[in-house]
Amino acid sequence: MEQTLLCVLGLFSLNLLFYCGQAEVVLTVEPNWSVFFHGESVTLICDVKEGQETDWWYSFNRDGQRFIVYSSNKKYQIYTQYIQTGHYSCTGRNKLSSNQEESNMVHLTVLVYTPKALILEGNSSTVGAVMLTCSVSPSTPGWEYSWYSGTNAQPLTAGGTIFHSNDRISVSQDGLYRCAGGRGTPRYYTEHSDTFVAITPVVKLNHNWPEVFYGEETRLTCEMKGGENVVWEYEWMKQQVVLPENKKEHVVVHATTSDYMCRAESTYGQTRWSKAFRLTVIDSPNLSVSSLWPNPGASVNLNCAAKHPSAGWRFYWYKLIPDIAREYLYDYELLPGSTNGTTQDSYVVYNHTNTAGYACRAGRGDPVHYTSYSHKFVWSREFQSPPSLRVSPDKVQHFWSDSVSLTCEGNSSTQWTVVKFGQDGFTSQRCSGFGTLTGSTCTTQLNEQHAVYWCESKSGQFSSAINISVSFKDILLDSPTHPVAEGAAVTLRCKLKTGNFVANVVFYKNDKVVQNDMRWTLTIPAVSESHEGFYRCERKYSQRTLTSPQSWISVKSLSKPESSPGHLPLIVGLVCGVLVIIPLLLFFCYGTSKDSNGNSQTFATDQTVNQGENQQQVYSTLLHGDVCIYETVGGAGNIGTGHQHAEVEELNYNYENVDSGACRTITMDRQISN
Repeated sequence: MEQTLLCVLGLFSLNLLFYCGQAEVVLTVEPNWSVFFHGESVTLICDVKEGQETDWWYSFNRDGQRFIVYSSNKKYQIYTQYIQTGHYSCTGRNKLSSNQEESNMVHLTVLVYTPKALILEGNSSTVGAVMLTCSVSPSTPGWEYSWYSGTNAQPLTAGGTIFHSNDRISVSQDGLYRCAGGRGTPRYYTEHSDTFVAITPVVKLNHNWPEVFYGEETRLTCEMKGGENVVWEYEWMKQQVVLPENKKEHVVVHATTSDYMCRAESTYGQTRWSKAFRLTVIDSPNLSVSSLWPNPGASVNLNCAAKHPSAGWRFYWYKLIPDIAREYLYDYELLPGSTNGTTQDSYVVYNHTNTAGYACRAGRGDPVHYTSYSHKFVWSREFQSPPSLRVSPDKVQHFWSDSVSLTCEGNSSTQWTVVKFGQDGFTSQRCSGFGTLTGSTCTTQLNEQHAVYWCESKSGQFSSAINISVSFKDILLDSPTHPVAEGAAVTLRCKLKTGNFVANVVFYKNDKVVQNDMRWTLTIPAVSESHEGFYRCERKYSQRTLTSPQSWISVKSLSKPESSPGHLPLIVGLVCGVLVIIPLLLFFCYGTSKDSNGNSQTFATDQTVNQGENQQQVYSTLLHGDVCIYETVGGAGNIGTGHQHAEVEELNYNYENVDSGACRTITMDRQISN
């Protein structure tokens, strides 16, 4: 009996010790994250490390306050819209003894917004590719990422893409890319990232010409792949300076060698800057003329030549019209036959008489892209009235810093100005830029070694031109500014800036001595064309020699008739009529005649008509055809000598430099009167 009682007491004691001991309680969270976002779910698990799960009641606490009363389920799933940031714990209560044990504390952070994925760009080891990394901020575990491309966010495939890891890819194709993160069960997704614009634009010329000429209008295009259906606003940069242009096509009005870059922006984001595109520009076609100082009535050949000719060019020819209200500027008036351009790079101006300015430019493409204008002035020495230019003192050479007056004489109601073309050979300058204009007189101090001066009117008239030289030494040659009439006397004077001549003076013509004595003047009693040339003088004394600049003496011929190609058809017609009608009249009037021997003699139509020993006429007849052919019809005697022969040579020169197309239209081709 006693033994039975002792056994019962032992079992009771052991059971009491079992239930009265401290049980371990652990609170865990699934998923095992510390940060959750609004909309995600979390499961709290309360584990008691003694007995069976069914031996306990479970409750859950937040910040020491019980929010779930005792339940027989040790797991409690809760959505974060019902849970708050705080310290969580759980309590296990024994069903038999009512003893309860507290778990550890777990801190949970609940963010009340939906996160947004973020794409970051990095360097890729693959040439031509870019590394993209998708992430969520703040950085939290458990995310798996999905990638999308295009404006409609299609799932990204492996084509052109390397998947390095769940969150990192390399893309080699330009395009629009997005990503999103997802985690948990049920699946919780972030918002899609902003679109990453992995596009590098390319600047291209919108034509296939291998070269661009200086001043030519050209167009650049900012081309992109992967963003064709997106509305873009563009940005251009030239030489690291941002331009105001915001269109896909950038118009370069006056092309110069420069580096251009572009990029674009849309609601999806901004592209990278393109690589620099070097627009290399070469010289534009340059206008040259056959003569800067042609004889009155002569033809002037204009040539618009380029160093790098290109197929498809058309050339446009202009006459400069002064706009004296604007410094340096001229209006451009198309020359006849040039409205649609010419395929040839040459143009002939017939019957040139007055000073004039010409310009050319080339164009190609549709719409036409033009080069810059190239200008040239062609001057006339002929003194004319009106308009005319007079210089005071009236001489070609002046000492440095001498003051001269240049006066435009013409219609008093017309506004005039004086123009200077300097020794740089590139730019003309009106009086307001180098002197003082009072009425029609420009007063200036001379400081350029050589310059050409002329008058321009508001109505577009040009005067004859005067070439003025400046001596930087103490000696000059005093010579007339205008051509000397044939047969007139002219005196050239060698002048010192100070003092008188006490030594020999030598006069030169074309670098040959024409006078060497004590006289300081050279007089030509009656000038002729043979006296034309460059003259200068020298003063020699002791071991010092002073040499003046040289000046051109021009002779105006009074005997030589001025004819032009414009009168050629009339002359040809008259000559042909005379050559046909006179032999017929002779034939009908005289029939046949007897010679001294009684033989009959018949006049042939090809016989030369003698018009006198001192009257010899030479004509040049243009025969129309596929090529330019010339037939010379001469009078009796020697026609190969003297001025008439030179005249024929000049006439042939003026026409033989024109192609057959120009020859065929010579009778209808306009006469350019200056």
